[in-house]
Amino acid sequence: MLAGMQDEMTGTPLGPESIDFSVGDSMFETMGKRVDTRPSPDVMAQAMDRLQIDRKVEVKEYVARTYDLGDAEQRNQYQYDMETLFFGLRLRTHAVISREPLQFVNDDVGPRYIAHLQWIEFRLLEEPVPTVGSSKGADHGSQDESS
Repeated sequence: MLAGMQDEMTGTPLGPESIDFSVGDSMFETMGKRVDTRPSPDVMAQAMDRLQIDRKVEVKEYVARTYDLGDAEQRNQYQYDMETLFFGLRLRTHAVISREPLQFVNDDVGPRYIAHLQWIEFRLLEEPVPTVGSSKGADHGSQDESS
């Protein structure tokens, strides 16, 4: 019997015959064989779609704030900023850089929590990329029809 091995539900000790010691497939089973590592057509189509849009980020503002949640004014500002961030995350106009866990402080002022937030507000600029040979008015060596 193995020391420390027991059934999770009943707590009864388990013998070696009831334990699965299998480790899965061997890494040597494919050695020497040609393995197809090419991407699937669907993955390639998704990658091509992503390449057809030129994306740039224009950062409007970087904000880092620390809030004393024992102070009513700062607590209201924290609540307002969090609501703004949650709406901005859904609209893809804001991104949270850092949101550390609340820190409990008990000093001369009294017991309270301190919160720290860092975020950016940005604008995502998306522009379609023209495909090769699709520019209008380009003459690719064709002869004038009037001649």
